[in-house]
Amino acid sequence: MGLPSGAPLEDPSSLGDGQLTALLKAVFGHTAFRGRQLELVRAVLAGRSSLGVLPTGAGKSLTYQLPALLLDGLVVVVSPLLALMRDQLERLPPGLPGAMLQGSMTRQQVDDVMARAASGQLRLLFVGPEKLASGAVLGALRALPALPLVCVDEAHCVAEWGHGFRPAYFRLGHLLQRVLRPRCVLALTATATAPTRECICRLLAVPPQHVLLDAPMRDNLRLRVEHVNGGSRGGEIASRVVTLVTRGELAGATSVVVYCGFKAAADALAAQLTRSGVDAAAYHAGKNLAQREAVQVRSG
Repeated sequence: MGLPSGAPLEDPSSLGDGQLTALLKAVFGHTAFRGRQLELVRAVLAGRSSLGVLPTGAGKSLTYQLPALLLDGLVVVVSPLLALMRDQLERLPPGLPGAMLQGSMTRQQVDDVMARAASGQLRLLFVGPEKLASGAVLGALRALPALPLVCVDEAHCVAEWGHGFRPAYFRLGHLLQRVLRPRCVLALTATATAPTRECICRLLAVPPQHVLLDAPMRDNLRLRVEHVNGGSRGGEIASRVVTLVTRGELAGATSVVVYCGFKAAADALAAQLTRSGVDAAAYHAGKNLAQREAVQVRSG
C-alpha cells in the first residue's frame, strides 16, 4: 500500500493492521509499529480523543503524521517551541506537505500559509498556542471544513505552563471545544504524572479511559540525581556540567543539549562552556530569529 492518491479514504478506520503497517513501511520506512503507536493511530482514525504518554524517542510524531495521510482535511499540531516545530517540519516524509506559523511572520506570510491550507496543499500545520489564538489564524481555520484532528504536542504544558507562564495553554481547551471543534484531539507527552494526566484530560476533554501509557524509560537512557547545596548553586551546577562535557562521561558525545530553568542561566552556562573550549551556544526566546537559526544550523 503506497501513499493515498486523490481524495482521502472515506473510512480510514476500516483499514486493517496489515494495511497500516504497509503504509508505515512505504512512507516512513519502518517495518513495524512500536509501543502504543498503532493503538493511538487507530484511536485517531476512529475519531476518539486520546492522551498518549510515550517515552522520548518512541515516535510520538508518527501517531499524528500517519493519520494526516488518511484523514480528510488539515491536521493542526500545537507545539510549544519554535525549534521543535521546525525540526518536525523538516523531518516530514515526502508526500506529507506541511507548514508552520510563527510570531515573527507578517500578516501576508500568515495569509499565504492559510491560503495553501484552504486550497488543500497542506496536510499538517504546526503552530504555537499563542499564534493559534490570534484573530487571523483562528478566522482562517474556522473558514475551513471541520478539522479532523488537532494534536497537542508536549501536552504537559497544558497543565504545567497554563496557569501563568503561558496562559494561552490554559485557554487552549476552551478554544478547541468551543471555537475550532475538531473531530478528534490527540494529546502527546513523554512525561506526565497521574495528576498531570488528569489535568490534561480535563482541560482538553479527553476521556480518562482513552489514556495510553507506554514504558517511561528506554534501555539507552540513564538517570542520575546529584544534590547541590549552598548559595553558589548556579555556579556549582555549571561547573559540574563543564566537567561532564569536557572530561566526564559526555566528553565523547557528538552533541549535548542542556536544559536550563532561566534564559540568564543558559547564557551563563554557554559562556562558561565556551571559555572551557567547548563549542556552545544558548538558545532561547530572548534571542532573535537570526541568532536562533544560526544555533540550529550549528547543531545540525
